[in-house]
Amino acid sequence: MSERYIKINGIKHWVKLGIKNPEDTPLVILHGGPGGFTYVYEKVPGQVLEKHQSVIYYEQRGCGRSEEPVDEKYSIEYLVDDLKKLITQLGYSKVHLLGYSFGGELAAEFTLVYPEMVEKLILHTPSDMSDFKRIYRIQYEGIKSVLPSEKLPDLESIHLSQIDLVEKYNKVWSLMDQTSSDKLLFHNQEHAKWNREQWRQSGLVNTGKMANQVLGRSREKTVCESAKQIMAKTLVIAGRHDKNVGVEIPMLYSQNIRNSSLIVLENSGHFPDIEESDLYVKEVVSFLSCNNVDRRNVQVYLLDKSSQKLLMLKRTAEKSGYWQPVCGGIENNESEVDAAIREVKEETGFDIVSEVKKLPFKFNYSEPKNDVPMQMEDTCYLVELDAMFDVKFSHEHVTYEWCDLQTARELTDWKPIKEVCLYLKTL
Repeated sequence: MSERYIKINGIKHWVKLGIKNPEDTPLVILHGGPGGFTYVYEKVPGQVLEKHQSVIYYEQRGCGRSEEPVDEKYSIEYLVDDLKKLITQLGYSKVHLLGYSFGGELAAEFTLVYPEMVEKLILHTPSDMSDFKRIYRIQYEGIKSVLPSEKLPDLESIHLSQIDLVEKYNKVWSLMDQTSSDKLLFHNQEHAKWNREQWRQSGLVNTGKMANQVLGRSREKTVCESAKQIMAKTLVIAGRHDKNVGVEIPMLYSQNIRNSSLIVLENSGHFPDIEESDLYVKEVVSFLSCNNVDRRNVQVYLLDKSSQKLLMLKRTAEKSGYWQPVCGGIENNESEVDAAIREVKEETGFDIVSEVKKLPFKFNYSEPKNDVPMQMEDTCYLVELDAMFDVKFSHEHVTYEWCDLQTARELTDWKPIKEVCLYLKTL
């Protein structure tokens, strides 16, 4: 790894390069905050990622080891322009981007402006400061759950006050101490203590200057809404216990980015890179290294609206004998929705007349076919029914069951189906 300063728009930006091969498409890490730094990410999970992938760390203007702008301009437009010039000065025309927290929001903004420069996009617990009412609501509920009881009356008083939302947000945060902040950001408090120690060792601080300009920023559409225009293959990572952006905001990004998949790490808060580092690295490396898809499939979840029961089909012993929703391959020149409708008819005898809704899940995995490993990609859809029906299952299945979502999770051993069932329980 080599560290250096690169002057961009008159500001010295700190950069750290770990280039395994000059021909690689590097992964550029965008830190959060707003106003944070990459010091902790370099240690965990960066040191492991660097073994698999060329990595570029840099700290945004006025952040960490980078120089502050004399004019104190920190808007998204300046940050996007800085990043574009950084990539160009380093000699690259295309990169992978990984942004965490506010860095995820910045990565999405950059991809919207310069789509031709982004090969793959990873949004790790991304924020959306342009949807400030949502951010405030999620963080208010999170703060309410971690504050000492004696501070709750003050919190409620601020929450009910008729003041500007940014002022209200800042006053709510002024009630937080170190212990409460750690509980908000981390599921496991031992990881929170370790993180605090890394911050102390770094000697770096967040000045708050960038946050002052970014909080509550105006935008014609929110970043999540604008993300519908993003075409890059995207991985969205969320922490199940994240009280800072919730699972809600990452899920919105995944719903809106058409070529995206969502992974929720079950034992993490806002920093799954620290709390479940091994699994986090595995998912990131798998996503970046998966270049070709041999077969694309649809998973179709048929859910009875009144009883909230889901149709599960059991495959024959020759087909591995596992339980699953309707599932099958997309044929040539067939849309995903058309494939979903056809597969339901073929596997159950049922004609879909209601809306086929895309779910925010896309799964990539390897499965042997005739002893040859094939890369699979499954996109998930939901069909809500007015009533259950008698299934006329195909030769691929031996039985079926309409079951509640918890039972459906218990029937299957496959984590992606469990994850979708858990999500359906929240609707």
